[in-house]
Amino acid sequence: MGKKSAKINKKVSAKGEAKRLVALQAAAEDMMAAVARTLRDPYQFHRYAISGKAEDKMPREVILAKADTKAMRDMAVVLKDMTAAVRNLYDIGTRSEESAVEIAKARLLLEQERANTPKQPTGKEGGIVVLPPDHFLREEDLSFLKGE
Repeated sequence: MGKKSAKINKKVSAKGEAKRLVALQAAAEDMMAAVARTLRDPYQFHRYAISGKAEDKMPREVILAKADTKAMRDMAVVLKDMTAAVRNLYDIGTRSEESAVEIAKARLLLEQERANTPKQPTGKEGGIVVLPPDHFLREEDLSFLKGE
């Protein structure tokens, strides 16, 4: 595959990816609109479908004073999932994610400053002292340790 065809394939792939992203964003917006319509109904969590005992009876809808907490939990999960999906689609971070990014940036800047700042001697530095070869003790200089 030549360079020109590789560039064309890259452009085609990018265009296809952009189309998929736009379609996904539209679907997410449609889903959010459907959830918003559902939540505007004041009886949404008080509406129940009750079916009759006989096979020929169709289920009927009744509105009760007791709220359907399972439906409320399900809607909360839908809202949480939709929020996460929309944040990912539009690359919007949560407050904690944005805070973590800011902290990471500050740490990186501090590390870069430390790396670029020359160290001032404090007199407390340690290290290895390299001695010239003629400075080492010879075997005969160690005779006092052997008791000779």
